[in-house]
Formats: sequence, structure tokens, C-alpha cells
Amino acid sequence: MHLDLQHGHCEKHVIRLQPGHLSGRPVARADGVTLHAPEPQIELLQGLTLDYRSDISGGGFLILSSDQVRCCACGSAFSRH
Repeated sequence: MHLDLQHGHCEKHVIRLQPGHLSGRPVARADGVTLHAPEPQIELLQGLTLDYRSDISGGGFLILSSDQVRCCACGSAFSRH
């Protein structure tokens, strides 16, 4: 999987996940899946926690907040303090 940060509306960054290894450095691995991120964006990802949630209507990744990160109520966008 490839993670890429896009400009957000409710917060500064929105995480976009795409299948395949597009470019970048491996930043995480779980259940046989490696997540790659562009080298210039890796510092912005420090301290983030992604959680996968699923329900009857589907699933998706949510950003869990921390002291360094402010999350939008949508759970998909964040800004660093």
C-alpha cells in the first residue's frame, strides 16, 4: 500500500491510501502488507496512529489524535500542532 498526504479542507492534511508500491520508504508492516510513504512526508507522519474500523456500511482508516496532532471530526484529516 502507498500512503500520500493531500491538502485537506477541515484540517491541513488528508491521508490517501492506494494499492501498490508507488514510491517512497516503507513506514509500517502488518498482516503481510507494507505501507510506503513519500520521503518528504515521513516527518509529518511521525506520531500518527491509524486505526481501521469497519461496520455494516463498509470500512476505513481513522486517525487517532495525540498531543502532537489535531484531528477533524471526520477522522480522515489532521493538522500538526
